[in-house]
Amino acid sequence: SRRRPKVSIIIPYYNLPEYVEAAVASAKQTARQIKHEILIVDDGSTEPLPQEVACDPGVFVIKNQVNKDLPETLDRGITQSRGEYVVLLDADNKLDNLDLLVDALDKDRSLDIAYGRMRVFRDEQDKGWVSGWPVREANLSEQLNHKNQIPSTALFRRRLFTWVGGYRTRCYTAEDADFWTRALAVGAKAKQVTPEVTLHYRDRSDSRSHKRKDWGWNNWYQWAGGQYRLITNGGPIFIHDKPDITVVIPVGPGHEKYLIDALDSVQAQSVGFYNWEALVVNDTGGRIKTRLPPWAGVIPNVRSGVSAARNTGTWLGTGEYVLYLDADDYLHPEALYHMYNVMKTCTCDKPFIYSDWYEAETGGKHIIGDYQPIDVLGRLPFPVTCLYNRSQLIDNHIAWDESFREGWEDWDFAIQCVTKGFCGVRVPAPLLHYRLNTGTLRTTAQSNKDGIKRKIRDKYLAYYTPGGKQVPGCGGCGGGRYPNLISYHSGATVFEGVDLDKETTFVQYNPPPDWTGIRTFVGRGTGNRYRFGTDEQNRVRRVFNADVQGLVDIGYFSPLSGAVGTLSPLQSGPAPDVPTESTVA
Repeated sequence: SRRRPKVSIIIPYYNLPEYVEAAVASAKQTARQIKHEILIVDDGSTEPLPQEVACDPGVFVIKNQVNKDLPETLDRGITQSRGEYVVLLDADNKLDNLDLLVDALDKDRSLDIAYGRMRVFRDEQDKGWVSGWPVREANLSEQLNHKNQIPSTALFRRRLFTWVGGYRTRCYTAEDADFWTRALAVGAKAKQVTPEVTLHYRDRSDSRSHKRKDWGWNNWYQWAGGQYRLITNGGPIFIHDKPDITVVIPVGPGHEKYLIDALDSVQAQSVGFYNWEALVVNDTGGRIKTRLPPWAGVIPNVRSGVSAARNTGTWLGTGEYVLYLDADDYLHPEALYHMYNVMKTCTCDKPFIYSDWYEAETGGKHIIGDYQPIDVLGRLPFPVTCLYNRSQLIDNHIAWDESFREGWEDWDFAIQCVTKGFCGVRVPAPLLHYRLNTGTLRTTAQSNKDGIKRKIRDKYLAYYTPGGKQVPGCGGCGGGRYPNLISYHSGATVFEGVDLDKETTFVQYNPPPDWTGIRTFVGRGTGNRYRFGTDEQNRVRRVFNADVQGLVDIGYFSPLSGAVGTLSPLQSGPAPDVPTESTVA
């Protein structure tokens, strides 16, 4: 067994045999006076490690049998390491002055991440130059503004890895920026502790960072700037008196690796909607090994199957409304905000809210038509991720049919809703990122589609028989027109059919000092509800002209004008050849 070292040096390796020897040599040289271990994680390379490295008794080699990409490789290396402190070193870079970083963390217990300056070079003959980056002390606001301030090779305390839950597999690149953002969001302190060079960065035109496009990693963490949280060493705890929405996330076998993306996207809702709870229903048949945030409730599924898991979440949830989110899908940052406001402003007796969606793998946008009850008998026109009134489901005896174990239980659930007089209201904006190629149940359903169709027809035979029962019409929602016409997160128009210049006005909220948090105001002219807050992101809203004077009369509102920005998807790192919308700065 290995003695507990002071520092674990983790070197991820993938097909860089010409550089890795220099990386290992630099690590051994700079750590010679420190009790350390060097772990190389070979990520399924087709070019093996040089013999000098592979046979080095001072190097511990871990090998992935298949290529898992950098985030999983880093997670594996850190998990199997034992050092009090951890530093990551790319196989083409060099480490230096490690003792200065160790000394800084030893002396300052409030410091979690320590780094020095960075020298950039191209080859061994190049003297290179010392960069003005990274910054002296990292701050969260700049990180949230898509400005990474911490190098990938920085020394950090092991506990930080546990606090933030490791690296995210969605990060096709910028996995370090994503990790540091979460670290700063949970209260970690990071600073440049020495003017000496601690990282020698090899500038290669074929490197990962050059070949793969940057993406909107910061958009996942805009919640970190909100006021509705308490910072603890275990992560942010959100302050909810009583949740308005229960998000039920069933997790079946093989979907554990996607779960953290679903949870991160729920946490991202705190940009515009705070009152939620997330219930993870474990249907894996074992223990969920993914590190989950402390605010996520985990419930064992005492039966089995996705329908039973959703029923369990519905019954145990405490929110007025319930939204079902599969573990392999994830939400746009404003999904709950918009869906909740549609629910509150539509005039249906028994509404449910659905939206357009993005294809997560490609970013392609799927537009769904407006709700027609009769269409549901022929096919399921909308995704499973809809918002329902939880009590109305229970009172109308609508539950997920647990006999549908081969798929299309969502179609059956939708038909139940339609035949009980529920009315669908569409939000004409893509608020869900739907992974098409990860569902084993989806594949099973396709292979058994004829049998499932017969089962559906037999169950609802009275509605399929000529002259039989008629599907109830929609209960007079009048289209469910949505009042808040502007994307809260980015200021972009996301709804159709309204002349913004003629029909709406920007209004600024200027409350008295003792009015804190989010407050809802009802427009005198239209009856629409508007949610305003004291923070910068909730202070300005677009409202119908008919409602402006009523708000001004309250004494805390003033009309403005102008709009900026574009609504963009919540991306997971895209492949280089996939076009994506620009992210909001």
